[in-house]
Amino acid sequence: MKLRRKTHLTIKKVTEDLDGGFHFNTAISAVMELVNEMYDVMAKPNVTNPISGDILKEAVTAVIVLLSPFVPHLAEELWQALGKRSSIFKSEWPSYDKSAILEKVVTVVIQINGKLRSRIDVPFDMNEDELKRSVLGDAKVKDLIRDKAIRDFIVVPKKLVNIVCSISKD
Repeated sequence: MKLRRKTHLTIKKVTEDLDGGFHFNTAISAVMELVNEMYDVMAKPNVTNPISGDILKEAVTAVIVLLSPFVPHLAEELWQALGKRSSIFKSEWPSYDKSAILEKVVTVVIQINGKLRSRIDVPFDMNEDELKRSVLGDAKVKDLIRDKAIRDFIVVPKKLVNIVCSISKD
């Protein structure tokens, strides 16, 4: 799913860069980031969450089409290598899927008295009370605050939690 999200973010970025002022350097950079993500996915197969062939094919196809304005001859050759009969320039420009771009999980940094102590992955739409319960349920956090009184619980939504503790529970 990470590759699919990156693919659609890249389609969105390149489309906006080309439509909104010809920002070629950032468009190419976005495609390079997608290619690097594809390398990572292929180099480190995930046994518990294998990559679908359809997702990889979607990413490869998107890269070729997104490169076509910059390297037309190479893109045409790669397009033909995919088995496409018509020219790449007769194909439609890819559109991004808004639902694929949405983050479903975010990593929240946990600080205790301003010092980084842990990180947890939580659902994107988790409310503040659920987040507090998840943070207090984290093994590292439990261990670090077990003999301390919590004075404040500062939450920056979807980014950070800072637990302000006193020295001991007196």
